[in-house]
Amino acid sequence: MPRTTADAEHNGFKKIGGCDTTAHWRGQRYIKNDDYAVVLLYDIHGFIAGIQTTVPKDQGRNYPKPPIEPPFVSDGNRWVISAYFVDPSTICTKGRTVQEFNAEGTGTNLYIQNSTSPEHSVLIPHKEADIRGTKWVEGNCFLTMGKHYWYNLKADMSCDTVFPVFLLYNHGELTAFGWALITNLTSTRYEHPTPSSFGLHNSVHHSYSTTNISATAQLQLHPPYRGETDIWICLPKIFFIKIFMKTVPTCLNTAGVLSTMHIYLTGNYALDTC
Repeated sequence: MPRTTADAEHNGFKKIGGCDTTAHWRGQRYIKNDDYAVVLLYDIHGFIAGIQTTVPKDQGRNYPKPPIEPPFVSDGNRWVISAYFVDPSTICTKGRTVQEFNAEGTGTNLYIQNSTSPEHSVLIPHKEADIRGTKWVEGNCFLTMGKHYWYNLKADMSCDTVFPVFLLYNHGELTAFGWALITNLTSTRYEHPTPSSFGLHNSVHHSYSTTNISATAQLQLHPPYRGETDIWICLPKIFFIKIFMKTVPTCLNTAGVLSTMHIYLTGNYALDTC
């Protein structure tokens, strides 16, 4: 994935919005092929600053529900959720200099926006030890992904309240995160796990279609996150789909087709062994 607006435009991305400090997100927004599954965010100087995914308001399942609005915020005929790789308060004000960008790479931290104010986005701990004791619930280790963490997960919860972001840690370090959406979105950027992927078993089975798996399995953002690693958006192969959760909401049995996306902060996700 392109790290600058110049590279984005050269690679066929188009600008859909500028840096607006009155918007419910921060950054210049770019998409490719009119696919809003991945919206890249750049600062006022054109350096990569974050990423979004969106859900059409007419997608038929009335998702998201009010309990998760935010982190979803309204964007015309879509709902949008945002993550940032730098402090959101700097993106549309001072941005980064060339020297800072060269020294820091794609970003310095991971921030998840959980309100209509980007400046109040939640800073995610780099260390797994610092996530313990919070509302993030430990999930299972999954080779090529890492150890999953899900926010405030409970067996008897409503799927209307499932937080649409998960975290992944490997060897005690934050290495990835992703979107988990309780709706069926058609972009090839998403994967579609079945209920059994989360540790549930019932008679409902949603098969995978090759049309739902991107022919390009890895979409990479250069250069390294925190100056050392790369950011990947990856659609794992079907045979990697196993069990992600220890505490499994039973509502997933009847939730239908889900849509997920993994965003890696490492140079080689095959080395993510938890």
